[in-house]
Amino acid sequence: MGVGAGRHPRNEWVLDRDVIAIPEHLIETLDGDIDRNAKPILDMIWQAVGWPEAQGFDDNGRWIGVRG
Repeated sequence: MGVGAGRHPRNEWVLDRDVIAIPEHLIETLDGDIDRNAKPILDMIWQAVGWPEAQGFDDNGRWIGVRG
């Protein structure tokens, strides 16, 4: 997800299931607020590997990048 292994050792990335079932999420246009639309989906993926939420977003759901 754009983060080098040095920041997050590979052994921390263990899925607790074979399939990550993510509910369908329709984004009708890319002209809108794509980061706020994508964050809930990314949160689900990060939560599947034990993180509380996707990294790199501010409190308003805006992408700010990953700090290293």
